[in-house]
Parts: sequence; structure tokens; C-alpha cells
Amino acid sequence: MIDPVPASLSNVTISSSGSVEASDLLKNAVLLTALDQLPALVFIKDAETREYVYGNEAAIRLSGLTKEHALARTDADLFPEMAEGYKERETALLDDGYANSYESDFRTADGSVLRLRTQRRMIEVPGSPRRYILGLSEDVTETRHAQAEVTRLALYDGLTGLRNRHSLKYASKNW
Repeated sequence: MIDPVPASLSNVTISSSGSVEASDLLKNAVLLTALDQLPALVFIKDAETREYVYGNEAAIRLSGLTKEHALARTDADLFPEMAEGYKERETALLDDGYANSYESDFRTADGSVLRLRTQRRMIEVPGSPRRYILGLSEDVTETRHAQAEVTRLALYDGLTGLRNRHSLKYASKNW
């Protein structure tokens, strides 16, 4: 992973003849810094080897790994209990080329379980023969808990906790 805006690039001025290389380095550093500031988990994997080539700060923090430990490793190396599911989703993406979105539970470094909605899509870098998998994971744990509470309140009496008429009507339709 590239460190955010190296000191040697922080005061770059581009002349009219321009240094495209310095400009591109600065743009890349700004982009990586922006990705690291996102609350969502962002990761990039080599599509062929399935090794991680990038993980933003949120992804690294939630996994409990260091950048050095996470990069150039696969899901089987890092998350053996979840690796098979991840591999199936990525294989589907590689086979059909369409972005996909899934929800799954993820055990964090501190042992808590989060519900993550992960979207994956293929990316190709101009001038490179390699393809990459771009992933964006968002913590939807609180949203799912709130949805479950709304459903509970809609189907059960708030005072007695007994099923209400909506619950009985719902049960009879689905029986």
C-alpha cells in the first residue's frame, strides 16, 4: 500500500511543460488518502491470484491485521472460515462479469460479529493485462437490527408482547 501524500510530493508545482509523472503520483496519493478516510471497507484483489493488493484503513482496522500481514495474502490465508464463500462469490463475478452484492457475517478482531453488505466488481487498469476485483463492504448491522425491531413492533403488541391481528393475518397468509 502506498503511504498518503509523500512529503516530497506535497508541494509539487506543475510547469507548463508539465511533469506528468509527478502529477500522476500526486493524484494517486490523494486518491489513496481519500480511500483511507472512508468509513466503508475498500479492498482490491488480483483476480488471478486472489491476493489482496490494497485494503483501506477501515478494512485493516476491522480485520485486526497489519497492512504488511494482509497484503499479498488470500482469503484462505487470512479468513479460512469464510474463504470458501468469498471464493464462490468472486468466481461468479469472474465468470459472468457482472457486479454482485451479498450480505454475510464477519467476525472482527475483537470477536464481535458484524453484518456486512459487500459489493464486488471487476476492474481493468488501462495498459495492464491484469484484472482486479474491487470490493466495498458496508456495515449494515444496526440497519438490520432496526428493521427487525420495526417488524417486531408491527407484529406484536407493545404492551403485552402478544401477537397482534397483523401478525395473525401475516401468519395465515404464509401458512
